[in-house]
Amino acid sequence: MSVHDNIFHTYKDHNPFWRAKAPNYLQRRHDLFYTSIRRPPGLYSKASWVLIVFTTLYGLHVLKRTRKRKERWYMVNNEFTRKALPFLQAIEDRRFLAMEQRKNWMLDALFKDNREEYLALSRLFNDPTVWPEPFDRTSIYMCGIPKTYKGPLRGNLNYILGNDSYVKGNPSAHY
Repeated sequence: MSVHDNIFHTYKDHNPFWRAKAPNYLQRRHDLFYTSIRRPPGLYSKASWVLIVFTTLYGLHVLKRTRKRKERWYMVNNEFTRKALPFLQAIEDRRFLAMEQRKNWMLDALFKDNREEYLALSRLFNDPTVWPEPFDRTSIYMCGIPKTYKGPLRGNLNYILGNDSYVKGNPSAHY
């Protein structure tokens, strides 16, 4: 019996030198005697998932630590501010009182002959019958025009009749 009696296969298919199908004989010999490291399937994907999970856990830990540090900083800052507030208030009070004293000295020097003139001027520039409009957002984006829900004509009529909101219905009290 010869090698060529079986027509379905040849000895070349069972020869370990031909099994690698490398074109070079030295490469086929290297593949025969060198055992490469076999890794289980899915090793890199599993390792990447483990890396992703541990990286996420570490990131959450860093976020929590940063949040705790920020809360601690706010707490300490608020505590120090609360403790220092009376001293800062005393400093501001002293500054205000010094400025008021200087202002009174200047006013006394200016109006030492005629004190009634100062009272008339202070009444003129600090009229208690004149009330400004309370701040509204329309003063920013409507050029300071106060809004009215009665319509512009009704607002103008109220102003002409002396019932505007600036004088509060008492126009004779205004200088």
